[in-house]
Amino acid sequence: MRNGAKVDFTGVETVIGRDPNSVGKVLVSDPGSIWSNVGPVIIGIFGRADVTMDGGGVITVPNVIVVGQNLVTNSLNINGGTSPQSRGVLQTGFVESTDKNGRIKFNGGVLRAAADEPKFVRPDNNSSFIIDVLTRGAFIDTNGFTVGINRPFSGAGGLTKLGQGTLTLIAENAYLGPTAVEQGTLQLGAPPFGIGDNRLLKTTVLTVGNDDDVGSAMFNLNSFNQEVGALSSRGSTMSRRIINSGADLKALTVAQSNDTVYRGQLTGNLSLVKKGGGSLTITGDNTHAGPTIIEDGALVLNGVIAGSIIVKIGGVLRGTGHAGLISVQNGGTVSPGHDLGTLHVDGTYTQFAGGKLFVELGSINSFDKLQVMGDIMLDGILELSLQDGFVPSSGMSFDVLDWSGIRSGTFSTVMLPPLPNGLFWNTSKLYVSGHISVD
Repeated sequence: MRNGAKVDFTGVETVIGRDPNSVGKVLVSDPGSIWSNVGPVIIGIFGRADVTMDGGGVITVPNVIVVGQNLVTNSLNINGGTSPQSRGVLQTGFVESTDKNGRIKFNGGVLRAAADEPKFVRPDNNSSFIIDVLTRGAFIDTNGFTVGINRPFSGAGGLTKLGQGTLTLIAENAYLGPTAVEQGTLQLGAPPFGIGDNRLLKTTVLTVGNDDDVGSAMFNLNSFNQEVGALSSRGSTMSRRIINSGADLKALTVAQSNDTVYRGQLTGNLSLVKKGGGSLTITGDNTHAGPTIIEDGALVLNGVIAGSIIVKIGGVLRGTGHAGLISVQNGGTVSPGHDLGTLHVDGTYTQFAGGKLFVELGSINSFDKLQVMGDIMLDGILELSLQDGFVPSSGMSFDVLDWSGIRSGTFSTVMLPPLPNGLFWNTSKLYVSGHISVD
């Protein structure tokens, strides 16, 4: 079926590849081409069969049963191009496979829900059928419904969640590509009595939101820990959230080597762990219950993290946002500003021995500053650096540190850049008002 053809079947069921040695193939392609079926579609019984939608073609059917018997592989192929208009679409109540040789293959097409169904894609008779995700990826449109998939996705492509509604991934998935939540909710799950974190591969790149700013998008840990290879967002005004709806605290670990920006929110019973040498920029208003732990690379806070931030060895905290509490451990660094600017701490700031506060001076009117509304406890290193050839002159004073509560302790080491002959740094007011001046 091509070029806008339309076919309606009103029979009890449609079988493709019913008889032994038979070969049945169906292709629905091109925008406007629609195959509608009142009854279910059965792909293969004793023969071989393939059903493919591609290029904007649509199949609408109550349910699809993929049969693979007698070493015959039967396939449901949900294909598409690189644009939304070129994606083939299967809209159905559920897809079921009765044998391990039944395959569902995604290569750029959309599987769209037609009803609430906790087992939207499922095996029958304990079959171990395969869901292949080829390079153009799998698109699941929940279409306002709540559905679950209890077979793993595997292959080179990625998974994209479309439409409002909720998709639960019940199996432990092995697809190699990215994970995108464009609309609705994508949540992790497990089979009955199942346990195990990382329901997605730890290398998957997680993106939340869509460029059109349509609807809302949410990723729910749902009582599982999950590590991802990178975190980012799309859109500018839509609601984008990562949550853990479970009662126990769980961790989202972001282990990335590249630089990304997440403009959404982190909420619920989760902690954020930053690993990898790349930089993760956070811009939203984040209220997650657990700590934010920087183990490696940089976290740039240009929004709000209402809870605590722990900077461990090898970790760097930058930015101009607000943190509830900051604890800088041995080998950790706090560097206010992303270029130059003020980092705000709404509670207490604690810097342990071996921790570092790194401050850059760009001019008399442009320099880094740490602003603490609560108590401040100091140890470790304060290092000043001059940016872009700036040379301070006599009489200049820099307010690099402010606090409203009680100060305790001092820096064990203060590292200051060299000045021209005849000038020297004056730190006599550092622990009184946070000023460092040039005399």
